[in-house]
Amino acid sequence: MDPRCEKLWQQGQLWYRQGWMQAAREALEATFNLCSEIPLFRAQAADLLGRIAVRENRFTTGSNWFRWGLKVLDTEADNALAFAMQVRLYMAMAADGHVDRAIRSMQQLEPYAAMRTARQQAIFHMNFAVMYMQNEFYLQALARLTKAESRLIFQEDVAELGYALHTNLGVVLIELSHWDQAQDHLRKALSFTTGPGIHAINELTRVAQLTGKDDLAYQFATQAMHGMWGTLLIFEKSELAHLCEILARLATHWGAFSLKSQLLDTSQTLYGQLGMWRQWRRLQVDTDLVSHHNSIPLTPFVKEVTRFAQLLQAMLAQDILDPKFPLLADVRTQVAHALAKQAQWDAETREHLNLVCRLADYGLTAIDYEVVKNPHQSSTSWARYQQHPALSLRLLQSLQLPAAVTNGIMDHHEQPNGKGFPEGKSESHISEIALVFAVAHAYAWQVAYLGINHTQALNEVQSQAGLSLATEWTTRLVSLFTTET
Repeated sequence: MDPRCEKLWQQGQLWYRQGWMQAAREALEATFNLCSEIPLFRAQAADLLGRIAVRENRFTTGSNWFRWGLKVLDTEADNALAFAMQVRLYMAMAADGHVDRAIRSMQQLEPYAAMRTARQQAIFHMNFAVMYMQNEFYLQALARLTKAESRLIFQEDVAELGYALHTNLGVVLIELSHWDQAQDHLRKALSFTTGPGIHAINELTRVAQLTGKDDLAYQFATQAMHGMWGTLLIFEKSELAHLCEILARLATHWGAFSLKSQLLDTSQTLYGQLGMWRQWRRLQVDTDLVSHHNSIPLTPFVKEVTRFAQLLQAMLAQDILDPKFPLLADVRTQVAHALAKQAQWDAETREHLNLVCRLADYGLTAIDYEVVKNPHQSSTSWARYQQHPALSLRLLQSLQLPAAVTNGIMDHHEQPNGKGFPEGKSESHISEIALVFAVAHAYAWQVAYLGINHTQALNEVQSQAGLSLATEWTTRLVSLFTTET
């Protein structure tokens, strides 16, 4: 056995738990390739690699990893890990468009589910329900969720799975027009989470809208918007799309038709990026019917929704510019947040940093694409490219962003050695937020945009310490990944 196997496996699963997916992938792929004498390690590594791929919406890749893990394990479905991987495989297949085959496969797996623990049975039925919900088979989904609820007999399982279970029960009951029962389950779902509970709150907003309780709908919508900003570390795009759809319906009540159109466009863009074409087609009808005028007073709530929509459109404009940008921005924001948290920055400053990570490159959308792809092709191209921090601020001017955010955006290409742009500032004159951004961006660019492995990316970042990157923050970056296993 290769002596590195156990350490690699432990490191991979640790980074997976901590959310460092690019670092985890490197360790787990090495585990899979090196640990041929330990089938369990290889199967567990393949399982986590499949889950990473699915999280990144790479469903075919995820399916392949699950298949490889099952082949390595070479065990029937009565093995706990094999059973779990089969469920994840069929869920990935359904997400990849092979719905009928996935449903048949889950039906064939059901006899084995009956032999698993109560918790595993609950998870099986909850996943099966999601598959039905995605295809609008709501009665079948309700039956599965009811079975799942009956299998949750231990308090720790109820605490862990209660939010997802009751949220999905609420969704299904809304679709079946059982408003009161839906509301009860959604409120119960919120009792199981310490987070913002965006999905449940979005659905409570929808219940309030459907039952004509506009004041309550505004209250929940506001709560959802505030909670969504707290989750901008990694976008929950499906819920963001859903929230925009809900806010668009509220805008109809105000007569804010241009705002409604803007929100529907944003929602449709997000659904399209996720491949959620049923939802995309549903919105197309609304988009086609929107009138383009606006005659209502700008109440505080409408102003807040308008600002929310403008910020989202700024972020999504960068996604359209380059299909690799969403993952780049996600990783950059995650790393920057971890660095700021390690340095014990307060919540407001971390929020400002998050906004810089999401908005700094907005000015690139106003520059010719050929210049963005190859800014060094000529002196003229390079001069135009160097304008993008100022262009970002000009495009975002109406949002009245805090000075900490605008300074961070303006300085995000400055370098400690004075060789950055647009002003060639020295380190002591560069916004601290921009210094953190630069280190997070340098790492994210390597692993998320160029596809370079974690170790090589970390070495590249370290080589720029004291030159293009601040030494303090490169040191902190390395320390994020040196936790002992």
